[in-house]
Amino acid sequence: TAGNYTITYTIAASGGCASSSASKTISIVNQLATPTSITGVTTNSCGTTKTFSITAIAGASSYQWTIPTGVTVVGLSTLTSITLSFPNNFTSGSLGVRAIATNGCNSNIYSILLTGRPLQPGAITISNINTATSTATATIAAVTGATSYTWTASGGIILSGQGTRTITAKGNVGVSVLTLCVVANNSCGSSPSRCIFYNTGLLGIDAEEITKNLINESHAQWRSTPYVFPNPASNYLQVKFEDDWIGEQLNAEIISTDGIITHREAFIPENENQLNFDINVLKPGIYLLRISDQHGYTSIRFIKQ
Repeated sequence: TAGNYTITYTIAASGGCASSSASKTISIVNQLATPTSITGVTTNSCGTTKTFSITAIAGASSYQWTIPTGVTVVGLSTLTSITLSFPNNFTSGSLGVRAIATNGCNSNIYSILLTGRPLQPGAITISNINTATSTATATIAAVTGATSYTWTASGGIILSGQGTRTITAKGNVGVSVLTLCVVANNSCGSSPSRCIFYNTGLLGIDAEEITKNLINESHAQWRSTPYVFPNPASNYLQVKFEDDWIGEQLNAEIISTDGIITHREAFIPENENQLNFDINVLKPGIYLLRISDQHGYTSIRFIKQ
């Protein structure tokens, strides 16, 4: 508790020496209260001048502000308010303030985030995947300071919702991977993009034909999934087949996450039951290897290092 206190200490008699005592008065003062809020517009801070302020702290003799890199102070920086000039390319940074006391018992620092162009959107959530119509819904949480959102679809198109946080996208026929990206916009510019890709599985394949292949005994059943190794792979991708693939003519396609077929070939697995793919020319990333015949296909995801 703050106040004045007297401390008395005594040295006991020892070795023929008499005891002695002394007293000292000390003062204890409370640390200054920490500011609890900063008032001012925290978003769209680029190429402009803004003023921020706090409520005065009891006992403070002045205030110490910390400002983001690249921002300059207009006027004094020791009062309850501060005026800042932001450059055109300002992205984000912290503005902090603490109360200063003459006795050195300063407050803790309180800070807020200032942004120019929006920060990168958070994770994209995919829902309502409809393989019959090749459509899906994608959404993100609101980004502070953003006034609109721009989406792009690789391997498909945006059907509705462009400019908002939620869109409906449609995959192109025959594309099994749809890549969606989004940026947040305001008057200061656009954020870094956030992307997601997902294996739509049967996207773009006629649903009635799929059902026929699965239930009609006169058609061959979908085959067992081949084993792909190593995964991740750097130079070569090896595919090992089960016995029910031997001697059958198959087609292989390597598909990038934006739906582009980067490799295609037809082959017949022989007794060795294994096939090697040269993937040196592929850029690092995630790909799908699709193995198909006249009755259906299976897809295996692999990583090119």
